[in-house]
Amino acid sequence: IYKLTKSSQKDTQALLSKAQSKAKQVRVSIEMTANWEVPSEEAQSLVLNSDMSTVHSLVIQKKVTGREVFLTCMKKLREEGLDWISDIDLSIVPLDTGDLAGALVGVQDCISVKGMTSSFGAGVLAYNVQHKDTPLIKVMRESGAVLLLKTPSSQCDRSFEFTNNITGKTPNSEFPDRVGSEGELLRKGCLNLIVGTDVLGTLRYSALASKVLSFKPSSKRISSDLGSASQDLPLLKKNIGVLAKSVNDIRKWAEVVISQPLFEADPKIVPLAWNNEVYSSQAPMTVGYFESEEFWKVSESMKRAVRQAVQKLQSKGHKVVPIQMPSLEQISKVILSLIAFDSQPESRLGKEHYLGYFTQLTSALKTNKLVRYFKRKYTEWKSSTKELLPYEVANRSQCYEYLLNMIEGINFKQSFYELWNANELDALIAPFPFPVLKQDASRDSYLGFGYLSVFNLLDCCVGSALCGDVTEEFENIGLGTAVQVVTLPYQEEQCLKLMAQLS
Repeated sequence: IYKLTKSSQKDTQALLSKAQSKAKQVRVSIEMTANWEVPSEEAQSLVLNSDMSTVHSLVIQKKVTGREVFLTCMKKLREEGLDWISDIDLSIVPLDTGDLAGALVGVQDCISVKGMTSSFGAGVLAYNVQHKDTPLIKVMRESGAVLLLKTPSSQCDRSFEFTNNITGKTPNSEFPDRVGSEGELLRKGCLNLIVGTDVLGTLRYSALASKVLSFKPSSKRISSDLGSASQDLPLLKKNIGVLAKSVNDIRKWAEVVISQPLFEADPKIVPLAWNNEVYSSQAPMTVGYFESEEFWKVSESMKRAVRQAVQKLQSKGHKVVPIQMPSLEQISKVILSLIAFDSQPESRLGKEHYLGYFTQLTSALKTNKLVRYFKRKYTEWKSSTKELLPYEVANRSQCYEYLLNMIEGINFKQSFYELWNANELDALIAPFPFPVLKQDASRDSYLGFGYLSVFNLLDCCVGSALCGDVTEEFENIGLGTAVQVVTLPYQEEQCLKLMAQLS
């Protein structure tokens, strides 16, 4: 791994300089808006103290204009110093009509937006301007949304720490030593909505880091066309979802995009329109839950969040039943193997693109005899422990191993849905493994993220609902806690309804 790193350093200096140049350009663009007009105090107060749905109503009622919303949020962006974004479009003309009028939207870097870059955080693509909107972005733009800026994505695209060559590490203003996320732009009032991707649960983890809400639809209900090189992993769909400050904002977005215009823009998705009757129904549901699993113990604060959610659902008349999830060890092997089999050099951009610890290990095991020797010794030392799991699957490369892994993943999905049907569930409450981690610590807790990525493998609808702050655990006091709300594919209305009842 040391040799791989050293050999690439010389080649990457020019590309890193290009990345830094792009970051400087974005900062200068934001600073240039300091001379723009400032909306009235009343307009600023209305915009900053309202969620997206309320702002939309204010624009339609002509109490504020789309331009005032735009100027207010730009002023907030300057004041908060949130200049670590990937790109920004200051040539836009805010609209006062449309179902998303008044919505200022951030879009994750890897999703194509016409006139803005998709750089994956790498210098080699720092000025990679896109000439076409993805189907989802096209529908949102036509509905009056303002696609204001690009939020940073992790350069390896599957990391739980948000860092890349252009924007650096995304900060956490409330807890500087912890992982930060683009959700900070929502929490500070600079945006109403963020559209992003979720492969292994990164969107939910991003929401937890910033104490906002997330929602990941199933892969065939919302267009997952990114218009860029990053593709699905086997069995793991690259769902597009959203971050927002309220469930009402997510519902408003879902109503607009799960509709005929998107079905026409992307014929690959299922033309199943949003059903407001299901969302508004007050019928009691059967909700399963689990607090932890033996392979990786959930932190006490997150177990407490599950219990709080269960109590709240019971108080609303729902039937809540405990369930025993299939083995997390099994699913961790499947998911880590899928990552090991990933052979998409275009999504990692060659030598400049940081591969991440696990992918570096996979590469080194294939090319370096010394690394293989230490792997064998480590295997003997850590025999039958969960620390060994990444090393067991990292060097899988044979075709039959790939096929066996796919079969194992399919069998897991079947066992989960049998469990679901046996308990006659309508939804599931699942824990987060731990509060947001310290910077550079996710590598040591990668197996714990199986609690998130399992629902990507299952292609379930899943959202996050906040449950207060940590109050007792050492070093974690004040960090946010949350639960995952899970429903079957194509049951987005049910998922959002439960999220609303828990929020």
